[in-house]
Amino acid sequence: VTIEEEAVYPWSTAPELASELDRIAKAGGATLAASGAQDVFWMHLVGCLLGAAHRIDAVEGRCSWNADDYGPEVARHVHLGATREEFDRSLADHGWPDFVVRSTLEALVADAGFTPATVRPFVTPVVAEQETWSRSLGQMIPAGCVLGVIDAVAIQTAEGPMFSFEMAGRVYDEGESDTNEWVVRGDPPLELRNDRVPTRLITCTSVVNRIPDVVAAAPGLVTLDRLPRPRYRPGPYLINN
Repeated sequence: VTIEEEAVYPWSTAPELASELDRIAKAGGATLAASGAQDVFWMHLVGCLLGAAHRIDAVEGRCSWNADDYGPEVARHVHLGATREEFDRSLADHGWPDFVVRSTLEALVADAGFTPATVRPFVTPVVAEQETWSRSLGQMIPAGCVLGVIDAVAIQTAEGPMFSFEMAGRVYDEGESDTNEWVVRGDPPLELRNDRVPTRLITCTSVVNRIPDVVAAAPGLVTLDRLPRPRYRPGPYLINN
């Protein structure tokens, strides 16, 4: 079980690698699956919410996480401290790895029984309005430079409903915290919001609670839409099972 985001649902973004990993896992009688913060907050909470809908026209999600919480490697990934020109040049030369948001949204679409018709990823830099301290880089980020990114994907389904999700990873101002919000447009309209999400901690606890599900799953690459809903696993359960 891994926290690697693309493993949540890699069939569109890396189909050849996913098929090879699936083959190897089945040959060895093993199961490969992913979990993390997206398991509960971006996937299964939302899937349960959709279960209360009579008609779905659109599903819109947005979340935020502090780009300063994960060290210099992640800070560099979101181009923290880069100028807007450097960001645009990197995007033009190397593109953007859209699988973090896309994989979760595609898993949600699959779980809801819809078929993607078009998938449109896009990324937008968040630019500092004033000089901002980054503890990950140990330096001030000048006004006008990149504080993070908004990573977003929109999926038009063949059946009609539009699914969209945007994830803002940026350096926070004083007092800000991670959030998670979803809106279902349809009949009835539905909303879900979580404030002060402890993203770093639940990335770990979700994986630990998933261990019995992964052990019980069939061999192969098992995407998040094929796992049962997450459950709390008390210590003795994990030890004895």
